[in-house]
Amino acid sequence: MKAVVIKEYGEAEVLQVQNNVSYPRIEENQVVIENYAAGINPHDLYLRKGMLAPILDYGPPLIPGLDIAGKIVEIGEAVSNFSIGQNVYGMMDANAKFAKSGFAKTGAYAEYSVTRADTLSLMPHNLSFVEAASIPLVSLTAYQAIVKKVNAKQNQRILINGASGGVGCAAMQIAKHIGLEITAVCSERTNSFVESFHPSRIINYEHSNFTETREKYDIILQCQ
Repeated sequence: MKAVVIKEYGEAEVLQVQNNVSYPRIEENQVVIENYAAGINPHDLYLRKGMLAPILDYGPPLIPGLDIAGKIVEIGEAVSNFSIGQNVYGMMDANAKFAKSGFAKTGAYAEYSVTRADTLSLMPHNLSFVEAASIPLVSLTAYQAIVKKVNAKQNQRILINGASGGVGCAAMQIAKHIGLEITAVCSERTNSFVESFHPSRIINYEHSNFTETREKYDIILQCQ
């Protein structure tokens, strides 16, 4: 199969497209996905440069990519909640067992990828594959910060610095669902886009410095 492979750590030129990569092997709790879209995240940059090497128990050759969207083409014997032909998306992990260093050794930048079934969800019908593949990592990051880390409560005030980025967009939607009062910080160029999420207030960082105001917030989320 075809895949993007990192044979050594370095800059962008170490990314190589290969046509003879082995089809992924499957464990009983895993599925194989025919990939239609893959997300691009800072994690992929860190992996390529070797910045994650100290916490990994393996090295190159590696296939990067965490966020994935595609169709299930093979399922393990222990998988009961998915079936072949279903469209799914998620943040993949090729390890058969969860580990804190569980960054996928065989990632999403390939025609086919293997991941545990518990890393996936059925893809909503109103999303394209590209849209679905852009969601998992940034949304999980925002959810962990707002819900798990600070346990945000309705009517609290949150300032989201970097609101136009992937994590910022997810954070605004999660915060609105909880019922927070949202102040979004962005540039003039992205003001209209951020406005479409209907925050309570927008601060243009090119004109104002929120750290120099007397406004108080229960939560400040730094996305940059």
